[in-house]
Amino acid sequence: AGRRAAAAASAPGSPAAARGATGRKLPKSPAVRHKTRRRTVRTEIPVESDYDEESEEEEASSDEEEEDGDEDDDEEEEIKIQRIIASRSETRKRWREICGKMNTSEVDNGSRWFQDAGDGNSDDDNVFEERFLVKWTNLSFLHCSWEGQDDLIAQVDNAKTYLTTFFRKSENGLLFDADERGDGEFFDPRYVQIERILEVVIDSEDEDEDEGTGSSSN
Repeated sequence: AGRRAAAAASAPGSPAAARGATGRKLPKSPAVRHKTRRRTVRTEIPVESDYDEESEEEEASSDEEEEDGDEDDDEEEEIKIQRIIASRSETRKRWREICGKMNTSEVDNGSRWFQDAGDGNSDDDNVFEERFLVKWTNLSFLHCSWEGQDDLIAQVDNAKTYLTTFFRKSENGLLFDADERGDGEFFDPRYVQIERILEVVIDSEDEDEDEGTGSSSN
């Protein structure tokens, strides 16, 4: 079963092969982290009491192949831009200072993708870079991130369209006007205020660790 699953993953038309064929960087995490995996529903078929062990092993092998196929079909959610809300040009050193404070479950050092932090002593520290503040689809304003134009075009479908729309509608690098921004620099601060908690998701690994800690304390 393991050999058949590996061969299926390496087949030219398989999803795994399609992902490996691209030369693009893969995002750090999916836009929607908590995905619902499809469950395999098996129908129990009565068998006679004198079944042989070889038949049982073949059925178990078939079940494992079905589960492996479901995992391959479980595609990674596509990252989508909702809107670009600001642009800004800073030196690379300044970007490290700004983005170093931006870390959430979806954003690492101010970006959806891993970035080369550099050694801090490079001559390129004074080179200016333009980045765009992106509001992502299915994520709140808490997860806005600063992205370079090249990364957006390479990683996100229709990124050029969103950039063109931003250039057309923005003024002085800002999409929202002063009234829409309120007291915020780029958007209304009320957009990141938590009004109510709709759902709490606990990772199974964290739950196992908590149970282990509880048992050791008794």
